[in-house]
Amino acid sequence: MNAVIEKIKNLPKSLLILLSFVFATILYWQSLNGPPIYDDHHFIFRDQVIVGDYLYSTIWSNFAWPLSVSVHKFLFGIWHYEFLYYHLLNLGLHFLNSYLLLKLAEKLKLPFPKFIFLLFLIHPSNVISVSWMVQLKTLLCFTFAILSFLALLKALENKKWYVLSWISFALSIISKSASLPLAPLLGLYVFKKAGPKASLWVLPIILMSGYSTYKVLKSPVTAVGVTQLESKSFVAGISEKSEAVPPAPRIRREKHREQPQPKPEEPSKFKESLVTFLKTSHYYFWQVVLPMESYPVKGQAPKEIGLTDGIHLLFLIVMLLSNWGNLVGLCLLSGYLMMTPFFGIVPAPYMNMTWVSEQHLYISLPFFLCLWLSLLSKWKFKYAPYALAIFVAFFSIQTYKASSYYKDEIIFYTKSLQASPSNIPIAYNLASAYVRSNEPEKALVVTGTIIEMSQTNSKMKESKYLPKLLELHGKLVKFVLQ
Repeated sequence: MNAVIEKIKNLPKSLLILLSFVFATILYWQSLNGPPIYDDHHFIFRDQVIVGDYLYSTIWSNFAWPLSVSVHKFLFGIWHYEFLYYHLLNLGLHFLNSYLLLKLAEKLKLPFPKFIFLLFLIHPSNVISVSWMVQLKTLLCFTFAILSFLALLKALENKKWYVLSWISFALSIISKSASLPLAPLLGLYVFKKAGPKASLWVLPIILMSGYSTYKVLKSPVTAVGVTQLESKSFVAGISEKSEAVPPAPRIRREKHREQPQPKPEEPSKFKESLVTFLKTSHYYFWQVVLPMESYPVKGQAPKEIGLTDGIHLLFLIVMLLSNWGNLVGLCLLSGYLMMTPFFGIVPAPYMNMTWVSEQHLYISLPFFLCLWLSLLSKWKFKYAPYALAIFVAFFSIQTYKASSYYKDEIIFYTKSLQASPSNIPIAYNLASAYVRSNEPEKALVVTGTIIEMSQTNSKMKESKYLPKLLELHGKLVKFVLQ
């Protein structure tokens, strides 16, 4: 086993990259012809901004993430409904990101750089970002973010590279806001490496990050996400792929006319935020090394803190105190900083729809991988090489399994419904998928199960999506009886 690990470590870089590309393609092969799912419908293939005559100039003046939206529109103009090409582009970008991560790990002299590259490339938590066509924005965000970091390293030797770093960071945050927390990390790195005067060159990145954060928090999109106003984002419908349907207009909520019912006492915002933080941080942290299951869409966060959450918090505190000031502690803090928008501490678009979604881990994953590999290099225990081999094998199996969820919309919605059994939009989409595959009896089972569950679940009963599912259920009953 030691010999195998040494061969991987000493493998020529060009051969490692070639073999890894072939291997990653095999792992993702099942999802390459996958159909549109969930947000693919609303944000790409049925969005008039993408499929209609919407002007690029309007996109750049009205959208928070104009670059990724423009790229989607441009690609639709070339490929239309040839889904294979969108999947190949996502896979190619993911491979490019993994290669850029290898370059960065080598320049920073991180431990096991080739394994950081390989584990990031085949990590099952990245399947959602690679196999879901709409997640091109996440991949682009990472590409420009890591290019900004690489240019910054060059700029420490030649100041001309600062301009490229600024431009790359700007392109990253207008692809998606996930890279905003990277700005203080870049500033801190330059400060430690070259001193306070050199860190002034990072000020444009800090200012861009601050301004963009303000715009995101104050944007209408954030407000929609926080209040969960009516949206077709999570309902695919049963139309054919060639039908372009404009997004549903925002609907003003009407006052409830029924007699007011006493409501149970709700937890304070602080307690709710604390619970969300502990639950999500617990999940994301351990998903890096123990990705037991990567269902496409997750369920709502549990409302109570359990014993494992307390143990996890204690573990983090001990790990941070024992590694303060070294690479392990820095990676731990950096990984959590990059996850800040997704912990429920600050409002972010649609973050209350599902309590966790693994595309949020994509940009912070390298920090957490570096954390574990740094620990492995410090411990130097006898069987450390076996651990690396086991992780490569385990991640490969889990990625192959997770990618299979995206090859068919019925599989996608079935697995998502397993993770979130009371999710009405997912159930509606699954029933619609059964209708399209000429299996109305199975669709009727899905809608009937949800209706039965809603009888004893007040939140399901109050859902704005339930009437739509009831309507579909009625049509199915008539069809099956006939």
